[in-house]
Amino acid sequence: MKEIHVHINSKEQLKALSSCNIKIKRIYLDYHLFLDDTYDFLSENKDIELFAALPYMARSEQYVDAIKDILSIIEKDKKNLIKGFLVRNLEELGFFEELSKDFCIVSDYGLYTFNSTSVKFLVDNSKISECCLPYELNKKEMQKLLNEVSSDIKFSFPIYGRIPMMISANCILKTDNRCSGCMGQNHREYTHIIDRKNNKLQVICDCQNCANVIYNSAVTSMHNYMADIEKFDKIYALRIDFTTENYIESMNVLNFWERTLKHENTEPPYKEFTAGHFKRGVE
Repeated sequence: MKEIHVHINSKEQLKALSSCNIKIKRIYLDYHLFLDDTYDFLSENKDIELFAALPYMARSEQYVDAIKDILSIIEKDKKNLIKGFLVRNLEELGFFEELSKDFCIVSDYGLYTFNSTSVKFLVDNSKISECCLPYELNKKEMQKLLNEVSSDIKFSFPIYGRIPMMISANCILKTDNRCSGCMGQNHREYTHIIDRKNNKLQVICDCQNCANVIYNSAVTSMHNYMADIEKFDKIYALRIDFTTENYIESMNVLNFWERTLKHENTEPPYKEFTAGHFKRGVE
């Protein structure tokens, strides 16, 4: 049985997770929730591993400093609840290379692991102990990569979540003269944009890092391909990523995946979804 890991992006999602019955092994809590001590109550559950999911962009400017935020998270963790970090870029990875304290470091799907050569390079030249497989691989490419890498490397795979379409330091609210005025503060704005095909793309404006994450209009959901994914022995964990979901939406998603992972036939609570490149791959 593969482990279930969940990425949490808000207090509402965390509340939903604490109310559901799905068995979770690890929680990736977004970094901004550590800055306001949201994670304190998680110390009561010793069976769940707590990881910090770091920002997609590690800026270091006058009012924003991602490395300073990471150090603050580590220093505030007096109970040593944090077992590891989900790193999203090479700057964050480089920071942990110079850190004397050891954590379990997991590379997210955005760090290049498109083939076995890139995986070996990352693992051999860093403290990475786990990798999240990228969305770009199709079934055949994924099997090839897993066959070629060492059995010592652990892999997880995202089965649900909105994929970032663009990560930008140019705030769409500021461009529209609607800046929150909270640059460098632990504050978030949720909005959306409409593309030329009239698709609604959800946007999270991360004021702490003064950056935007623009997500795909449709969630990526692998429920129709679970029989294939479960055959990959080297994938030891499946990941559910929450982004902009509210409490009710989060509960519905968790309940759906609880039934799906038990091989119960059920309809997803979301109408629009994609399986990404799993079937057709990228050119």
